[in-house]
Amino acid sequence: MVATDRWWVEVGAYIPSGGSTTHSVTASFAFEGTLNGNYDSTGALPAIVRMPVSLAVSPQNPYVAVGGTQQFTAIGTYSDNTTADLTTTVSWSSSSTQVGTITSAGVMTGHAAGTTTISATLGTVNSSATATVTQSALVSISISPPNPSLALGLTTGLSATGHFADGSTQDFTTTVTWASSQPSVATIISTGTTSSRAQGTTTITATLSTFTGSTTLTVTAPALASAIISPGSPFLPPGTSQQLTATGTYSDGSSQDITSSASWSSLASNIATVTSTGMVTAANTTGTATISASAGGLTFFANVNVTAPGPPVIVGSVSPTPNAAGWNNSPVTVTFSCTPGSATITNCPPPQVVTSEGSNQIVTGTVTDSSSNTASVTVTLNIDETPPGLSVSSPIDGATISTPTVTATGSLYDSLSGLSALTCNGTPVTLSGSSFSCNISLQPGLNLIAVRITDTAGNVALTKMHVTYPVYPLPTAITITPTNVNLAVGQTQQFTATDDQGRPRPDATWSLPRRTTLAAITTGSSPIQRP
Repeated sequence: MVATDRWWVEVGAYIPSGGSTTHSVTASFAFEGTLNGNYDSTGALPAIVRMPVSLAVSPQNPYVAVGGTQQFTAIGTYSDNTTADLTTTVSWSSSSTQVGTITSAGVMTGHAAGTTTISATLGTVNSSATATVTQSALVSISISPPNPSLALGLTTGLSATGHFADGSTQDFTTTVTWASSQPSVATIISTGTTSSRAQGTTTITATLSTFTGSTTLTVTAPALASAIISPGSPFLPPGTSQQLTATGTYSDGSSQDITSSASWSSLASNIATVTSTGMVTAANTTGTATISASAGGLTFFANVNVTAPGPPVIVGSVSPTPNAAGWNNSPVTVTFSCTPGSATITNCPPPQVVTSEGSNQIVTGTVTDSSSNTASVTVTLNIDETPPGLSVSSPIDGATISTPTVTATGSLYDSLSGLSALTCNGTPVTLSGSSFSCNISLQPGLNLIAVRITDTAGNVALTKMHVTYPVYPLPTAITITPTNVNLAVGQTQQFTATDDQGRPRPDATWSLPRRTTLAAITTGSSPIQRP
């Protein structure tokens, strides 16, 4: 016999082998593939057991009452995508036999309230489900709210409730399997959230084990969600009118003009009235009237300002705001706000951007109304975008300083807003003219010196340099050169102190004998005081 296909041979079955003689077959191993072999009537043919590539246990999340039973099934899928019911072939087990046990035929019995994992195994393939045992039997599933209605573009949440034989209930919203019969009308996710897709109806189901609850969901036309009244806050002279319009936005994102369909009303008719078409007329009383427009069960508002008789009013504002000294260090935008008086505004100047540097720059704006009345406003600007000048003459970057204190000197200037503040290593220094001098204490090693000057407009100039204050070891001897010097009156001589390693010692302290009046000695530019 030559077997060249996948076979399933059950224990105790009979197959022909080599002829018409029937032999009993013993299932001794599992095999899936091609088996080649010649067998006669006296040969023993091994059993060829077909193995699935996966198993599926159902139901997945059943509820079983104490003392009740639940039939589980195991369906095997093979490499050629065929399936077979393997319920009585697999090995069944329960993770908690105190909660529930299961027979070899897949019948589970509930023993105590709780949960247990039911597993089906065949060879190396397995699958499982979670069974919940309750004190009372689950009898039905209901969905709330019943038969809901949903406007197109909106979402809503549904809940699922389990009803038990003893009258108790349990929330199964996130436990059931949700489904929509018409996903093109509405979809639903595992949390019970339903999203509308198109107008129409769909059946929503919630399934748990063998129980299913259902309801009909109706998706209606888009609902009004919001509206904007334009213009939003108009200014009207007494006796003048203004047409208001209302634009509605709907739940599906669409929008349309609802001016004629809205119901208009004034909350202060002594200040302004409004017609059914949205036409507002200002009375002779100044003030603000709130106008409402109602549609689709919603109400929207806008304010109408009735202005005092007289010429228009114009106000100028500056952005960014000048600093406390009245200066800006960047371009400035001047914006004008115009309010009508006895007549409507016909011209309000647009914003002006000023980029030029200078002090006392004048920007003027003029408003005109329909009666040719005008009003003007001027704004004065001070703009300085240029940093001040800073030049440090001493010390130079990279210098070696022999004393624990160094004096930084230099010059500074600003041709527009003027100098405001000077710091040396963060310490304020009093400004005096166009030069500066500041003393800075040094630490042994490398030191950073930072000189910062700020002008009145807030522009900054910063110069940084590094100097070294060397760390000298204590010498064992000091040699002064030259020695035995003869000087004429008024002459000078530079002396140098050198340690025993031949290194010049700028940190040496110089002195003269007590009560000497014949000569004086200095270190740097400072005379040494005689003891």
